[in-house]
Amino acid sequence: MATMTFYPDAGNPGTTSVDGRVYFVAGTPASFTSIRNNAGTGLSATASNEIFAHLDGRNGTTNWQRLDRGILNFDTSALPNDATITSAVLSIYSQGGEDYFSQSLGIVKNNKVFDNQIVNSSYNIVNWDMTLQSDTMTVANWLASTAYKDFTFNATGISNISKTGVSKFGLVLSADYSNTDPGTHTANETYVVGASADGGSNIPKLVVNYTLPTNRFFLLF
Repeated sequence: MATMTFYPDAGNPGTTSVDGRVYFVAGTPASFTSIRNNAGTGLSATASNEIFAHLDGRNGTTNWQRLDRGILNFDTSALPNDATITSAVLSIYSQGGEDYFSQSLGIVKNNKVFDNQIVNSSYNIVNWDMTLQSDTMTVANWLASTAYKDFTFNATGISNISKTGVSKFGLVLSADYSNTDPGTHTANETYVVGASADGGSNIPKLVVNYTLPTNRFFLLF
């Protein structure tokens, strides 16, 4: 078995890939469906630490103010074309956060986000496949320590790792990937902060394990 590790590029745009977040902020508190399905109002892609997922209900107890989605793109084109990917883990270094809505986290796929650039419209729900690409983790687990937090890919996530270009994923809260309004709540928020590529250390990484055909090195004469 062989292993390759990939990292997103710093900057927006990056050279071939990018990390950061997109978000929608409501002018006045709105329904969960409204903030989830609206157009993006902002982004962040050059901070040393990013709020990779966020749900804000501070201005009400039934409506919501804000939703953020993390973007994690990796140029995986160095993988051999004849590789069979056997496993993959996406790791993000936790830098804290808060959890008032008892949320979980999961890796999903972004479909139409640029390979190496984040724009406001990257938030649009049509640009996301909210099918889980990994196992899930409670936000409480994320907050338990300042360390890399690992998301092990399932078969769907493995199938979406590109051997010819950029593999495009995202980190979102369970309310988002399950499309479930958390319901009546205290006027507070849930969010997670992680080290980004622009911080220069402990940056997000995608570790891919793979095998090669046993006869690929034999020459035919």
